[in-house]
Amino acid sequence: MRKIKKTEKREIKINEKKEIKFIEKPTESELDALSLKTLLLSLEIVIGNHQKVWKNEKDGYLNTYYKILLGRCKNLTSDIYNKCYDDVKDQDIEYEENFYTREVMQAHIKDCANSIWEKAPMTLEDKLQRLPGGFTDTVHSWNKLIKNFKLDRIKKLVNELNIKEEVQELIKSSEKYLDMVDREIMKIKTA
Repeated sequence: MRKIKKTEKREIKINEKKEIKFIEKPTESELDALSLKTLLLSLEIVIGNHQKVWKNEKDGYLNTYYKILLGRCKNLTSDIYNKCYDDVKDQDIEYEENFYTREVMQAHIKDCANSIWEKAPMTLEDKLQRLPGGFTDTVHSWNKLIKNFKLDRIKKLVNELNIKEEVQELIKSSEKYLDMVDREIMKIKTA
């Protein structure tokens, strides 16, 4: 049997005024700085997850040189981030409520969305090539994120922040590792 709920009287408000909150567009330099910040954080997460894939791998073998190169890439990424953004306070821009900042962040996150996880998923490509779960996703995402450093607006910001040498070393180390993966494990680069 159904029970009848007691209805509450609703109060009708006439001519109620609501304040409209305007969202100001951040300057291009703020958006570029956020783009670099998101790029560095995404890259650090992707490289960290790739390291986890190798740690959990029982059958494969990674040359010590490439293990060191992998760790060096992750450390360089975190060093660059700390050098640029450790002393900056981010209270000027509200990221969640601002459409523009959300768009900038999503642009980099979509490049590495498949590589951000707690437990590595086994993809069809991993199964076909007999690779550990998460390997192909992390390698492809890493490759995409490194290519983003070659964009003009990122290059300009890198020059302004005086981190050109560190970024060049990160790109060089990443490309050495990705070339080894392309040459010995799986094809990631097209002609």
